[in-house]
Amino acid sequence: MTYPLYFAEERSRTDGRRVSRALAVAAPEAAEIFRVCRENLRLVAVLEGDKKHPRDFFAPGRVKVQLPEQSTEANGGTPTARRKALLRAIAEALQQERRTRSVAADCHRGQKAGRVSSSGSAAGKATVTSGGASVTSARRRQKRRGNTS
Repeated sequence: MTYPLYFAEERSRTDGRRVSRALAVAAPEAAEIFRVCRENLRLVAVLEGDKKHPRDFFAPGRVKVQLPEQSTEANGGTPTARRKALLRAIAEALQQERRTRSVAADCHRGQKAGRVSSSGSAAGKATVTSGGASVTSARRRQKRRGNTS
């Protein structure tokens, strides 16, 4: 069983975090952990949205993950080592998922905010367009009107 609390960077080890702070993420959700386990790690997982951890009662959800069937020698020899390795793998996959999601969101925001074009600008400077009107043409209009700033 894994709870979002195990991967929360704002929690300490004594408060329930089970991975290192370097592997922890901000405000993890059970649905996100479930998606990472199923899609990225290809593990058998079940999302239980109504369950709660006693130390983190207001963050609902837990994910039951079946440990992969491998020899215990390859995983450190004990079931505890296998669980820790599984938590570490989930934490790394969560970080990777967040990185790819933030890069995709930044690219999407960049396309909506404006485009950079270098054609038609005075002195070869790039102009940033937003909604079709260029910044340099707006400045030219202000200069013609006498509103220089």
